[in-house]
Amino acid sequence: MNISDNTVMAQVIAAALIFLIVYHHLGYPLMLKALSTLRLRSARRSTIASRNFRNCVGDRRVPKVHLYIPAYNEEAYIYQKLTSLSWLDYPKDKLKITVLCDGCSDQTAARARSALTEFSLSELDIQVVEYPENRGKIAMVNEAIQQCDADIMAFSDVSAVLAADCFWRMAHHFMCHPNVGVVTGHYSVIKATMKPGDASNSDGSSSDGSSSDETSNEQAYWNYQNQIRAMEGSLGAVMGAPGAFYAIRHHLCQPLEFDTINDDFILPMRGVAQGFNALFDPELQIFETEPSDMEMDAQRRIRISQGNMQQILRLKRLLLPDLGWASWMFTSGKFLRVLMPYCMLAVLLLSAWLAPHHWFWALTYLLQIAVYVLAAAYYLTNAQAHNSGLQRLLNHKVVRLVSYLCIGHFMGLIGSAKYLLNTLMNKKQQPW
Repeated sequence: MNISDNTVMAQVIAAALIFLIVYHHLGYPLMLKALSTLRLRSARRSTIASRNFRNCVGDRRVPKVHLYIPAYNEEAYIYQKLTSLSWLDYPKDKLKITVLCDGCSDQTAARARSALTEFSLSELDIQVVEYPENRGKIAMVNEAIQQCDADIMAFSDVSAVLAADCFWRMAHHFMCHPNVGVVTGHYSVIKATMKPGDASNSDGSSSDGSSSDETSNEQAYWNYQNQIRAMEGSLGAVMGAPGAFYAIRHHLCQPLEFDTINDDFILPMRGVAQGFNALFDPELQIFETEPSDMEMDAQRRIRISQGNMQQILRLKRLLLPDLGWASWMFTSGKFLRVLMPYCMLAVLLLSAWLAPHHWFWALTYLLQIAVYVLAAAYYLTNAQAHNSGLQRLLNHKVVRLVSYLCIGHFMGLIGSAKYLLNTLMNKKQQPW
């Protein structure tokens, strides 16, 4: 049977796209692991001595740190956030904390001031700044950059809880490694079935059992991301930082464009673009306490995907090979992640067209359909199918993880396309 030139070209394009998909999901992580292992074998390992909440000679040498906590309608979590800061083991005269309430329409500011009356916070320098109107997170971040007089700027989400030695470990990295410009740590999701103050299900049980599965899927994803970030960090440039917590040298901070979406990626990565390293400390623990259901997770991933498309366009400098490992990791990780939904959609369409011509493409098409149908069933039924057989299948670990990945790419397609459409229509992004 004669094969037309169009069919041959379609097969070449489909094969190239499949290669990119496999490289991004398997090839890149495996290469990263091998390179990271070699680097760690040759690197000199050092331990960070704990301060143990005692004043010591080293207190005089640690840098001044200013922690900023942007908040918009966070009354459910702000009290927990501030009281948790009382256990931070860092010299009190070297730490300043500012809560930035961005035109909140709830009692966030009042709850924050109420928390400051706690005896455990009496020795901390904490200020609550309340803005009368909602200007957006970026406006507050830019203002903080201009006004900060500390050596190190740190940012943390309201719903995140930090380990006691978080700042002490962070300071050690900045002091011992002048080339380190950004420090972040290990991000974990704490299982929760309700928000603080929610009276329903006070026994901690979930009404439908789905919260536990969703949290486990999210935690599995973040376990994978933590492993990737640790390997990237060993090569000198962890790609981005969770908004839950990261720290950056103040002189590296550049004001952000007002419509910036993923500020916790662009701000650190501009430091990397200046030639500094971004370090991941697996012992620096960051805990997320806000429960996330499928709808919230979908909205979050769509917004992050919008930011991923935006950061590719604004951080083109990182695609240039002169930045070494940082360029390779940015291209293989972040850049290809934005392209993945389009690659997967193209392979689906091409394999459907090529299916009549060869069994391989027919099989490829059917496998894709099967995976996507399973992912859709998992998402639409929230893994709570009434059919026991189907429920067991949807709750299988592999099916859950593959479904979470596919749904993520689908949200990525929506988010990136939405950003491009908004850009073409000159439509402004929402401030939060």
